[in-house]
Amino acid sequence: MGISIPRDDYVQYAGNIGGVSHGKIKEAYGRELSAKLPVLLKQGLSKADAYQQARDAAREAEIRTVSQFLGGVRIDHFVEVTMAAFYRVAQAVQPITVCLNHATADPKYSGANFPAGMQQLTASQAMSFVRQRRDTVIPGRVPDRPGPHPPTAGVHGLPRRETA
Repeated sequence: MGISIPRDDYVQYAGNIGGVSHGKIKEAYGRELSAKLPVLLKQGLSKADAYQQARDAAREAEIRTVSQFLGGVRIDHFVEVTMAAFYRVAQAVQPITVCLNHATADPKYSGANFPAGMQQLTASQAMSFVRQRRDTVIPGRVPDRPGPHPPTAGVHGLPRRETA
Protein backbone atom coordinates (compact mmCIF):
# COMPACT_ATOMS: atom_id res chain seq x y z
CA MET A 1 0.00 0.00 0.00
CA GLY A 2 1.25 3.49 -0.76
CA ILE A 3 0.16 6.67 0.93
CA SER A 4 0.89 10.34 0.45
CA ILE A 5 2.09 12.20 3.54
CA PRO A 6 0.95 15.78 4.18
CA ARG A 7 4.43 17.28 3.94
CA ASP A 8 3.48 20.63 5.48
CA ASP A 9 2.23 19.11 8.74
CA TYR A 10 4.10 20.44 11.77
CA VAL A 11 5.54 17.50 13.72
CA GLN A 12 8.06 16.51 16.33
CA TYR A 13 11.15 15.22 14.55
CA ALA A 14 12.51 11.79 15.37
CA GLY A 15 15.56 13.08 17.21
CA ASN A 16 17.05 16.53 17.16
CA ILE A 17 17.75 17.36 13.53
CA GLY A 18 20.34 20.07 13.29
CA GLY A 19 19.44 21.19 16.80
CA VAL A 20 15.72 21.50 15.94
CA SER A 21 13.07 19.24 17.48
CA HIS A 22 9.91 20.37 15.64
CA GLY A 23 9.05 21.52 12.13
CA LYS A 24 7.32 20.57 8.92
CA ILE A 25 7.66 16.98 7.77
CA LYS A 26 9.24 18.12 4.51
CA GLU A 27 11.95 20.01 6.41
CA ALA A 28 13.36 16.93 8.17
CA TYR A 29 15.19 15.92 5.00
CA GLY A 30 16.72 19.35 4.34
CA ARG A 31 17.67 19.98 7.95
CA GLU A 32 19.51 16.66 8.21
CA LEU A 33 21.22 17.19 4.86
CA SER A 34 22.38 20.66 5.94
CA ALA A 35 23.59 19.40 9.30
CA LYS A 36 25.38 16.30 7.98
CA LEU A 37 27.11 17.67 4.87
CA PRO A 38 29.63 20.00 6.58
CA VAL A 39 30.54 17.26 9.08
CA LEU A 40 31.27 14.81 6.28
CA LEU A 41 33.29 17.39 4.33
CA LYS A 42 35.35 18.11 7.46
CA GLN A 43 36.12 14.39 7.66
CA GLY A 44 37.85 14.73 4.29
CA LEU A 45 35.30 13.08 2.04
CA SER A 46 35.07 14.32 -1.54
CA LYS A 47 32.15 16.67 -2.24
CA ALA A 48 30.37 13.98 -4.24
CA ASP A 49 30.78 11.29 -1.57
CA ALA A 50 29.87 13.68 1.26
CA TYR A 51 26.77 14.82 -0.59
CA GLN A 52 25.63 11.25 -1.27
CA GLN A 53 26.16 10.20 2.36
CA ALA A 54 24.38 13.35 3.58
CA ARG A 55 21.44 12.55 1.28
CA ASP A 56 21.33 9.01 2.68
CA ALA A 57 21.26 10.41 6.22
CA ALA A 58 18.54 12.89 5.18
CA ARG A 59 16.38 10.09 3.79
CA GLU A 60 16.77 8.15 7.04
CA ALA A 61 15.79 11.23 9.09
CA GLU A 62 12.72 11.71 6.89
CA ILE A 63 11.73 8.05 7.24
CA ARG A 64 12.17 8.10 11.03
CA THR A 65 10.12 11.31 11.29
CA VAL A 66 7.29 9.99 9.12
CA SER A 67 7.27 6.69 11.00
CA GLN A 68 7.00 8.53 14.29
CA PHE A 69 4.26 10.80 12.84
CA LEU A 70 2.30 7.68 11.88
CA GLY A 71 2.57 6.21 15.38
CA GLY A 72 5.53 3.94 14.80
CA VAL A 73 4.41 2.35 11.55
CA ARG A 74 7.32 0.53 9.91
CA ILE A 75 8.26 2.05 6.57
CA ASP A 76 9.64 -0.49 4.13
CA HIS A 77 10.17 1.75 1.11
CA PHE A 78 10.77 5.43 0.44
CA VAL A 79 10.41 7.07 -2.95
CA GLU A 80 12.18 10.33 -3.65
CA VAL A 81 10.88 11.94 -6.81
CA THR A 82 12.30 15.04 -8.43
CA MET A 83 10.02 17.27 -10.48
CA ALA A 84 11.76 16.01 -13.62
CA ALA A 85 10.99 12.41 -12.63
CA PHE A 86 7.38 13.34 -11.81
CA TYR A 87 7.06 14.85 -15.29
CA ARG A 88 8.44 11.68 -16.93
CA VAL A 89 5.97 9.53 -15.00
CA ALA A 90 3.14 11.91 -15.93
CA GLN A 91 4.19 11.63 -19.60
CA ALA A 92 4.02 7.84 -19.35
CA VAL A 93 0.53 7.73 -17.81
CA GLN A 94 -1.15 10.74 -19.44
CA PRO A 95 -3.91 11.63 -19.78
CA ILE A 96 -4.34 11.95 -16.02
CA THR A 97 -7.91 12.05 -14.80
CA VAL A 98 -8.65 14.55 -12.04
CA CYS A 99 -11.90 15.71 -10.50
CA LEU A 100 -11.82 19.14 -8.92
CA ASN A 101 -14.43 20.30 -6.44
CA HIS A 102 -13.71 23.93 -7.33
CA ALA A 103 -12.20 25.80 -10.26
CA THR A 104 -8.66 26.98 -9.63
CA ALA A 105 -6.11 29.23 -11.29
CA ASP A 106 -2.53 30.27 -10.56
CA PRO A 107 -1.44 31.87 -13.84
CA LYS A 108 1.47 33.89 -12.47
CA TYR A 109 3.39 31.14 -10.65
CA SER A 110 2.47 27.62 -11.75
CA GLY A 111 0.35 28.23 -14.81
CA ALA A 112 -2.52 26.24 -13.32
CA ASN A 113 -5.93 27.04 -14.77
CA PHE A 114 -8.51 24.31 -14.24
CA PRO A 115 -12.31 24.38 -14.15
CA ALA A 116 -14.30 22.46 -11.56
CA GLY A 117 -15.24 18.91 -12.43
CA MET A 118 -13.77 15.86 -14.11
CA GLN A 119 -11.03 16.45 -16.68
CA GLN A 120 -8.02 14.93 -18.39
CA LEU A 121 -4.60 16.55 -17.82
CA THR A 122 -1.52 16.34 -19.98
CA ALA A 123 1.87 15.87 -18.33
CA SER A 124 2.51 19.63 -18.55
CA GLN A 125 -0.83 20.41 -16.94
CA ALA A 126 -0.10 17.85 -14.20
CA MET A 127 3.13 19.74 -13.46
CA SER A 128 1.16 22.98 -13.10
CA PHE A 129 -1.34 21.18 -10.89
CA VAL A 130 1.23 19.85 -8.42
CA ARG A 131 3.27 23.08 -8.37
CA GLN A 132 0.26 25.28 -7.61
CA ARG A 133 0.63 27.26 -4.39
CA ARG A 134 -1.76 30.16 -4.96
CA ASP A 135 -5.31 30.51 -6.23
CA THR A 136 -6.70 33.56 -8.01
CA VAL A 137 -10.21 32.11 -8.41
CA ILE A 138 -10.81 32.18 -4.65
CA PRO A 139 -8.29 34.66 -3.20
CA GLY A 140 -6.70 33.48 0.03
CA ARG A 141 -7.14 29.82 -0.83
CA VAL A 142 -3.71 28.22 -0.86
CA PRO A 143 -3.33 24.59 -1.93
CA ASP A 144 -2.34 22.06 0.73
CA ARG A 145 -2.86 24.45 3.62
CA PRO A 146 -5.41 24.48 6.46
CA GLY A 147 -8.37 26.83 6.28
CA PRO A 148 -10.09 27.56 3.00
CA HIS A 149 -9.16 24.44 1.10
CA PRO A 150 -7.54 24.13 -2.29
CA PRO A 151 -8.97 22.27 -5.22
CA THR A 152 -7.98 18.66 -4.89
CA ALA A 153 -8.40 15.62 -7.00
CA GLY A 154 -8.43 11.91 -7.29
CA VAL A 155 -5.58 11.13 -9.68
CA HIS A 156 -5.31 7.75 -11.43
CA GLY A 157 -6.75 5.73 -8.59
CA LEU A 158 -5.00 7.67 -5.82
CA PRO A 159 -7.23 8.54 -2.86
CA ARG A 160 -9.31 11.63 -3.47
CA ARG A 161 -8.73 14.42 -0.98
CA GLU A 162 -11.97 16.17 -0.12
CA THR A 163 -12.30 19.94 -0.04
CA ALA A 164 -14.68 22.23 1.77
